Amino acid sequence: MTNHPDEGDKAAEFAAPPIELTRAALPIGPYTTAWQLVQARPWAAVSALTFAATLGLTRGLTAPPQVILAIFGWVMCVWLAVRPMDRRPAPARLSWIGVLPWAVVILVVAALELYSFFNGSTYEHPTVSSLTDPAFDTFGVRVAFILGWLGAGWHLVRR
Repeated sequence: MTNHPDEGDKAAEFAAPPIELTRAALPIGPYTTAWQLVQARPWAAVSALTFAATLGLTRGLTAPPQVILAIFGWVMCVWLAVRPMDRRPAPARLSWIGVLPWAVVILVVAALELYSFFNGSTYEHPTVSSLTDPAFDTFGVRVAFILGWLGAGWHLVRR
């Protein structure tokens, strides 16, 4: 005896129907994770890595990174205007369980920055930028941060 509904097995009639993986069947678009986007569109991953490496070669708030960011931003605006992305539906309501930890982290970092700002950025009271500067002196950390920044931006644009 098999569990195929065509053969008269009543228990199999209540099984879930097969899921169709089409654009219409997926309410959040075809690429729900960055890895799925990389697999489906490797050119996007190569473009992001090229952009991150190019920007990672530059230093600080100087003209070259700002020009690169401006060009990239305008290209992305034009591309999104010509080919809008599938959007994910917004959540009906945010729960306090999800919002509270982020609010606490943001308030603690803001309080630390304000405290450090008013006391001066010293060894005893460093600012976040003083703490992260040594890490951002390396090329790999800058590229990883830029790729994370691009991923977060991709996630927000899809919202």
